[in-house]
Amino acid sequence: MGEFETKTSLARTAPNSNRATVSAYLASSSADLVFLTEVTPDWLAALSDLDKIYPHRHHMGDTALTDGVRLGVMVLSKDPLIETRTLVDGPSGHAFAQIARVDRPGASWTLIGVHLHKPLFDEARHQYRQLKALTRVIRDAPGPVIVAGDFNMTPFSPKFRTLLSETGTSRAAGGLNPSWPSWTGPFGIPIDNVLAKRGVRARTTVGPHVGSDHRPMVTEVEWDG
Repeated sequence: MGEFETKTSLARTAPNSNRATVSAYLASSSADLVFLTEVTPDWLAALSDLDKIYPHRHHMGDTALTDGVRLGVMVLSKDPLIETRTLVDGPSGHAFAQIARVDRPGASWTLIGVHLHKPLFDEARHQYRQLKALTRVIRDAPGPVIVAGDFNMTPFSPKFRTLLSETGTSRAAGGLNPSWPSWTGPFGIPIDNVLAKRGVRARTTVGPHVGSDHRPMVTEVEWDG
């Protein structure tokens, strides 16, 4: 038996134009893996500067445009990605979950990065549908599992508590970690969350304001292998 530790970071790029600031933050973060949401084509090109640090990546764009721009989700990793796939919600065209099996030396684990729709107006139907699909994916994911991203719901939401109970996950330690809107600091809302499953111990902190309306989340992860 051995103990394995990794560090993950999740951040939101659009509508942030501070590409140099975000790239510098990620380059200095020491994270082993990064999950990004709302990655536009311009951001995709800008993040190529990190290829030497994160040689393994997987990106998938939405099949529909948002305000004339194609958004997407992306994983950057120092370790090889054994398997990757993206869940796209057909009716909305939104890439709402990215599953990556990570080949960590001595162990492998699964990241499920999420970006669910808002629970407002017509988008609430999209979120409900995405949440049902996400629940099935988390249940079936092999090995140590981390689920991280923009859930667009707080830990106090009945839907969030149902997700935990139906998937056997627990929210990472570290407190509420309000992340949105970024300029409100400790008075923000904790809609970005990290969940752990199958013996994973996780602790999350909120990162600095780097230009986005969401603050990045940084998670220390360890498990016995």
